[in-house]
Amino acid sequence: MKKLLFLLILLFLEVNHVNADETWKPPIGIPVPPFGINETYRMYDSEPNRSSLLTYYESSSGGYYTSYVDPCNSAATNSGNTYGTESKPRKTIPSTLPAGSVCEVHHVLKALNKYQSNITSQGTETYPVFIRGINNPVSEDTSPTTGHRHTIQFFGSYLVFEGFRIYNGSLTTYNNSTEKTHIVIRGNDVAYIDSSSGGNGITINGNSSYTVIYNNNIHNNGNIPINSSYDVHGIKVWNNQSGGIVPRYTWIINNQIYQNDGDGVQLGETYTGTGPEYTYIGYNIMYGDRQYGVTLKESNHTIISQNTVYGYKEEDRIIGINPNPRPLGTNADTAGLYLGNNNAYNSWTLFNDIYDCTWGMKLDNEGSDCNAYVVGNIVHDISDSGFFTYSPQCHPYTYFVFNTFYNVNKGFYMHHPFGGTHQFYNNIFSGCATKWIDLADENTIANVIAKNNIFFNGGGLNWGKDTYSTVSAFMAGEPSNTGNKVIDPLYVDPENHDFNLQDGSPVNDLETCNEAQAILNLFFQLYGIDLSEDIDGVPRVNGSNNVPNIENPESADSVPTDNSSDTGINDNTNDPVDESSNPVEESGSSDPGVTVSPENITPLPMIDKVEIIEVDSSDSTYAGFSTIDPLFSTSNAGLHVRDDKIAKVKTIKVRGIFNRYDDLYCLPKKNMNYMESFE
Repeated sequence: MKKLLFLLILLFLEVNHVNADETWKPPIGIPVPPFGINETYRMYDSEPNRSSLLTYYESSSGGYYTSYVDPCNSAATNSGNTYGTESKPRKTIPSTLPAGSVCEVHHVLKALNKYQSNITSQGTETYPVFIRGINNPVSEDTSPTTGHRHTIQFFGSYLVFEGFRIYNGSLTTYNNSTEKTHIVIRGNDVAYIDSSSGGNGITINGNSSYTVIYNNNIHNNGNIPINSSYDVHGIKVWNNQSGGIVPRYTWIINNQIYQNDGDGVQLGETYTGTGPEYTYIGYNIMYGDRQYGVTLKESNHTIISQNTVYGYKEEDRIIGINPNPRPLGTNADTAGLYLGNNNAYNSWTLFNDIYDCTWGMKLDNEGSDCNAYVVGNIVHDISDSGFFTYSPQCHPYTYFVFNTFYNVNKGFYMHHPFGGTHQFYNNIFSGCATKWIDLADENTIANVIAKNNIFFNGGGLNWGKDTYSTVSAFMAGEPSNTGNKVIDPLYVDPENHDFNLQDGSPVNDLETCNEAQAILNLFFQLYGIDLSEDIDGVPRVNGSNNVPNIENPESADSVPTDNSSDTGINDNTNDPVDESSNPVEESGSSDPGVTVSPENITPLPMIDKVEIIEVDSSDSTYAGFSTIDPLFSTSNAGLHVRDDKIAKVKTIKVRGIFNRYDDLYCLPKKNMNYMESFE
């Protein structure tokens, strides 16, 4: 254990709405959503933008509203009060909101009918609807009286729902045949589902399109017995109607998803038919869920890009709201990303940072022609395998290009024979303690090829019945595997997660093989976005200094489309892209801009002791406060300021003693805007 630096935390008190971010640029390979990032209710500050059918009132919180909800106001009533005003509020959100509406909700979000709220938006592209939580009202907990949690179901179109604390409740696009389109869920805290029967913090159901889940905290959902799991997922996108229309074009971006008693994100469900199509998962921070950060079941055309994924391993931690620490689960549930289980087609895993897991990624895909493309990921500090295939029925085509595997036991491990077709081009395997690549038996090797990879500081290759301790012996014994080299990639500071290359790294002099280039070409053909840039948006040309940084022989602004038949790539897409509805055309996502990633904030791990040094508070009761309760609570998740006391706190100085890391981390809560370390 080590005494750590002091931490100065400035808490900001108001997360009323998500401001438009004109500089936002999407993760690599993901198109810009046509609605949901830059739109704000402040558009109605300008009279020409307003609907002539509604009355707009000036809001004390800024901007204007057309509907006012405050169930704590003694004058509040729904009787004869269609929309409500500040002097005469409604108790609940109107069930139908006309185009151009701005609905303010204060203090509490009450259920419209027993334990659920069905909200229909009549918004249009010109007149979207906004439902705004003012000072983060909490959803009504209906479970003590009804046995149900508060479920908020969205219908209609062009709706932004933002600024709420959904505690022991859930948000969903309702699963019926009615089309739901351009629904945006952003800037909310979705947590503390108390359930022994499953559930999800956010559910996107069938016949939903152009849905955006942006900038939410989704965490600690599930309250179950120790060593049991009821699949309380953070986010689930699926179709649970037989023959129904699957969700299409769903963005899950810039969220923090952690410590849920299931997956952070799950697509599809086992054997329920076809799953969601065109799901984009990017810029999320995911950690410590009981199962996986992302699980792909029935799905098609999924892009998982530039996420930070960590903390999926066998150890005790707090999951859900159960106060007792318990293990994550069996060995099957300790990978950062689960890229295929039952017909996950055409998944692209791009430029993610995956670490502190038992396995970085896992594949157990039982469908045929289930292509998986793994490009540009950095997988490091993994206790077992960077990539692991498990099922003997696993028959996908998996392609690995430009990935970095560092400080893992095995880079790639195929557990069963007949485990699919796997191809490795231009990857870096460094610091693999046991094996760089480990294949199960001789029946497997005909379907695996490795070209132009770097192997350094590791334990050799197990190629079926043959084991090779050196790369030269491997290429001599397996002559189709050409161009592999043994060189030190010269990372800047890998021990501190800096995998940029030093000046003069020999990696800069390597060329991209044709098979790797064909993968980039295929992505461009399918989605119209160029992947020939590195993780920082710099073209992969000789001399640039980023990882994985292997020379692209083609010009960055001219992507070849000749996907030659001799590359060995299976380009079966199962469902070709419908160009008429593909949002790539309207996104302009390849335009230059400022790359905005999630805040680099991670949780306090395994606190042994936290000492409060000083509190600057608007309430003299807490000024100079130096104990944990009642102002603070602690858990494995970190140091919390209690929600009912948050408005009383300005700044806090703390110091702590921890038993797992040498660095001090900060709880990723929305009320944390600034932190500074000092001696």
